[in-house]
Amino acid sequence: YTHRIGRTGRAGKSGLALSLVLKSEQYKLEHLSAFIERDFHKEAWQSLPLTREGLPKPQNCTVAVNVGRRQKIRAGDLVGAFVNELGLPGSALGNITLSENQSFVAVERGIAKAQLKKMLEFKVKGRAARARLLW
Repeated sequence: YTHRIGRTGRAGKSGLALSLVLKSEQYKLEHLSAFIERDFHKEAWQSLPLTREGLPKPQNCTVAVNVGRRQKIRAGDLVGAFVNELGLPGSALGNITLSENQSFVAVERGIAKAQLKKMLEFKVKGRAARARLLW
């Protein structure tokens, strides 16, 4: 079974794909390398650029909202609620993922923390909604 790591670049831009491999999994990497007839660049995790606190924190955090497709919510409805109801700038919002009964919105970390109290109760498309931060 071979699983592709995913797209690393869009619209002609390049990207970087990383795979973390345990020593006990090295043989799998060697088999895959032989199968695709390509060598992999290998580095120890200790060589990654870490800060004193560890890996740098991501710029965005995820906000879970308790409404989704079943409530007939669309991504634009969430953008409207975050901008109009909560007062967030549209530029602070990132990817939005809708599931049946909840939605996930990427929001700039500093702005999400500052607006946390407002997120406890607000309206999306006229419906009461609650949001919580997922770190």
